[in-house]
Amino acid sequence: MGQRDNHHSERYWSHLAGLMPVSESHGSKIHATTSGERSMAEGMCAYRKIVMAQFADRAAAESRLAVSEYNVLSAPRQSAAHSDLAIVDGIV
Repeated sequence: MGQRDNHHSERYWSHLAGLMPVSESHGSKIHATTSGERSMAEGMCAYRKIVMAQFADRAAAESRLAVSEYNVLSAPRQSAAHSDLAIVDGIV
């Protein structure tokens, strides 16, 4: 699960365009992304955008994070957005 706030949309979207093929090659499937307004039912969320991706298992998710293609693609995202990323086991 990722949460983010963009401060340079063009750089962020260039990251995303390259990220999708790398993620798909590691078995990722995007389940949800917020592109519009959202509201919190409880608590606070510090970020405006939320993305959820599914992998076969933790090893597949960690493998995607470790490949050089992902690390190269992360640089534009890191300079274009504030974000947090979590790997969560067992969501059904």
